[in-house]
Amino acid sequence: MVTLLLQSRSYSKFVIKTTLRNKFNFIPVILLIGVTLFLLIMNTSAIKKQGYKASIQQNIAETNSLINVYTKNINEAKTSKDREIPYRAREQAKQVRSDNQLSLELATQQKWRSSLKVQLQIINATDIQTIKHHPSSVSPDYISSVYATRTLYKRLIKLNLRPDVVGMETQGFPFTLRMVDVLFPVAVVLVMVTLLTSVFTQTFIDHIDLDDMWPLSRSKLIFTKIGFSVVFAFAIYLVCLVLGFVGASMINGSSSLDYPIVMVSSSSTNIISVRTLLLQSLPLQLLCIIFMTMCVYLITYLIRNRLAAMFMNVLIFCGASLSVLKIEPISHMVHLLPFSYFNTINVLTKQATHDTGNQQLTFATGMWVLIFWIAVIGGLITIISQIHLRRLQYRMVS
Repeated sequence: MVTLLLQSRSYSKFVIKTTLRNKFNFIPVILLIGVTLFLLIMNTSAIKKQGYKASIQQNIAETNSLINVYTKNINEAKTSKDREIPYRAREQAKQVRSDNQLSLELATQQKWRSSLKVQLQIINATDIQTIKHHPSSVSPDYISSVYATRTLYKRLIKLNLRPDVVGMETQGFPFTLRMVDVLFPVAVVLVMVTLLTSVFTQTFIDHIDLDDMWPLSRSKLIFTKIGFSVVFAFAIYLVCLVLGFVGASMINGSSSLDYPIVMVSSSSTNIISVRTLLLQSLPLQLLCIIFMTMCVYLITYLIRNRLAAMFMNVLIFCGASLSVLKIEPISHMVHLLPFSYFNTINVLTKQATHDTGNQQLTFATGMWVLIFWIAVIGGLITIISQIHLRRLQYRMVS
């Protein structure tokens, strides 16, 4: 028993050392960190032109243009009756401009609650009135956007938080959520597949597996290698999230875990906090990494060639995670496919449900589906391992 324990520890050290000694393994990790910082830089740059204060300034400029147009119409009107409509429109535009100027001044003083209250008044006085009185003249997307913005502002007023740009967040906690959303389905999957393929092929020499030389059961070897790879991959992912959070917090402030995110729905009135999304996304993505690690191990073990296995793994995982929710003929069954849940935030915010029409794309379904597929892949690995072991024993006997 002691001997087996020592051998198991020795193999664990062997896997760790061979992984850390391979300089190629650090390249995808560095690239992932670089992509994380690049996303932060891009969002921070974009916020200067599309941020909360920048959007108010743009609204003021657009309102000034409208006031000029209304003034021109008033001057060109021939009768007092003709002047009445543009005059009322100009007075309303002047009020909107005055409110926006006040809101901008309050935002510059970082009085976010007061500034947002003024913006909420503007939305209720303009956009909401347009929707109520002229519903046929506006698109469903516009209506959804207006109600989503109003719902978001109400919650931000309650929390007294600085608003971030939806989809281009820059503050610590909201930016962490955006990293989970943007990076995981593409950059993280690509890096992890590349890294895991390298880890699993480093013991293959001319299609011969050096693991066969260890005096340990095949199941222990596989469990040790896959377990280490899962921990290694998830640790790298968490490190990138922490680095992104720290960088965003240092530049733009951390905001709060209670920062609200509007759920995608017909009314756009449901709110979920960043805290809840992160608490749900991390276990879901951990299962995704376990599933991905086991699949990569299985494919790599069958192919036993680094370049071929890497090409196949990248093609399968990156292709599937990017396209599975966009293939309309299978939209009714995407909740049963593990790759759907690589788009974690889209699933949790109901964006995936909205796009596919599949109401069963939920956190709970994702957990059960991923556990099921992990068990299936685990069973396949066990079967193939037993076949390999019998062949190896047959060769030794003969």
